Amino acid sequence: MLKVIKKHMDVANKIKKAGSSQLEEILEAGNQTWNKAFEKGSSVGYRNAQVTLLAPTGTIGFMMDVQCTGVEPMVAIFSNKGLAGGGEIKREDISPCLVSGLKTLGYEGKSLEGIIKHVQKNQKIFGAPELKEEHYKVFETAMGSENTISVDGHLGMMAAVQPFLSGAISKTVNLPKGSTMQDIKDTYVKAWKLGLKSISLYVDGAKGVQPVNITTKEEKKKIEWGKRDKPSSALNGGAIERPGWNVDIGSTGVHFQIGEYENRPPKESPADFFVSFGSSGSPFSGIYTSWAKEASWNRQRGEPIEEFIRHNLGATGSINGFTNHPFIKKCSSLEDFFAKLVMLQYLGDASMCDEKPNQEQIRSLRCNVLANRRRLAHYESRINFIDKMMSDGKVTDIVPLYEDEIKSGDISTGEMFCPKCGHKLDFSGANCKKCPNCGDSGGCG
Repeated sequence: MLKVIKKHMDVANKIKKAGSSQLEEILEAGNQTWNKAFEKGSSVGYRNAQVTLLAPTGTIGFMMDVQCTGVEPMVAIFSNKGLAGGGEIKREDISPCLVSGLKTLGYEGKSLEGIIKHVQKNQKIFGAPELKEEHYKVFETAMGSENTISVDGHLGMMAAVQPFLSGAISKTVNLPKGSTMQDIKDTYVKAWKLGLKSISLYVDGAKGVQPVNITTKEEKKKIEWGKRDKPSSALNGGAIERPGWNVDIGSTGVHFQIGEYENRPPKESPADFFVSFGSSGSPFSGIYTSWAKEASWNRQRGEPIEEFIRHNLGATGSINGFTNHPFIKKCSSLEDFFAKLVMLQYLGDASMCDEKPNQEQIRSLRCNVLANRRRLAHYESRINFIDKMMSDGKVTDIVPLYEDEIKSGDISTGEMFCPKCGHKLDFSGANCKKCPNCGDSGGCG
């Protein structure tokens, strides 16, 4: 402790005079304080106390857009920072320190311009034209798939700073994806041998949601009208789930079936439509088989489910009248009934229902059944990810959280869940909800 105080005293006494009387008074008071602290410590010692440490400044650094992040290296050339109160900060512009670093290394003119264009286009400096390989290390970052700082690099930086601190250093030692338990153990042992008082380890991707993510250049997939997307399933041996409903419309028995996509939010899951009749040889069979095929092809080629509803709701036809459905008691045609059924089951919209479902019945709607299934698959994959990472050091896929953004409507479609991490949302105001897990509030409250 006395050595730490002496380092502070020596450095404070070497600070040059600023030429300002007010600043010199502050500097003189600081020197006297450190001199007195060293004198008292030399005579009576110190209690179990701290005088200096390095506090976390990640979010402050993002907010202030500083070029020097202290003991922390640059996270990535481009990155997003999640905020505790919800939302995120995106760093999308090239950092001036990267440009000044290139200039310091002697890059100028067209060579400098070519490197900057490469970084802007690919969002990475690795592989930039005319950039010498021996200069890659200058631009290493904490995270990324390539050109990242080694674990020893993180520990070495902390070891250089630790002698000046009586407390610990709040800094993350980033380990790459696939790091094993032995890698983690070795890192702790190295830190202990270097005299560090504490370290924080993080294996990239070890959490389903992490505070900082790197940004990479990716081509966004566009849904093109006319390109048919048939439903498929990686579960149950490839079997596609097609729930069905038996309904009597007037004196005609009809069986409705809807095939579902498993990799979309609940309201987007309808993939194809089927209609069959209770009596064999029905005169309507051929007509509605063709109608269902056409509706299915339109859906698989990109037609929004709302368009299917709009085109069929209120249509008139030979099959009409009262039904034995618990909520849709009448319809003007088979097409009209099918549109109301999709509205209820997949959009959670009971505005066209003659009888409103109760809370228990709402839970049985397909939108809620699928939402619960999607969340369960997502959470199980996150748990499996952590288990495999900790036990075998293997990276497994995390199932995306396919969740609807439910708007205020006629009925509630169940609990609201965070679109960022899948956790159940809590009310933070009269009409605002906030995630207690990752802090996302969607910009509300």
